[in-house]
Amino acid sequence: HQWYASMQTLITNGPGRTIPPGLPDRAAAFFGALARYNPIMDHIGRSVFGDGTRLSQEMPEEALAVEAFLRHTAAVQESLPPERLLIFDVRDGWAPLCRFLD
Repeated sequence: HQWYASMQTLITNGPGRTIPPGLPDRAAAFFGALARYNPIMDHIGRSVFGDGTRLSQEMPEEALAVEAFLRHTAAVQESLPPERLLIFDVRDGWAPLCRFLD
């Protein structure tokens, strides 16, 4: 599943994991500060996937994660009228987003 692969890359290699060498001090400080979100990520992991899940460290098993993603996506789509929901693919460019936001 594409979503799982993307999230796994973000969790494994995303900002705050390692600070790329040669960054200006302010950029390095920003990347380093992202680590303060680890407790929030872990809380989300525990509430969605169960105790012991630490999203700040790794993704849960793919089938479990994709099931949760699909369940959440369906809940969002069911909770909003179609005219208030944009399902957006960044590959489509700015036009659909601009139209939606008027």
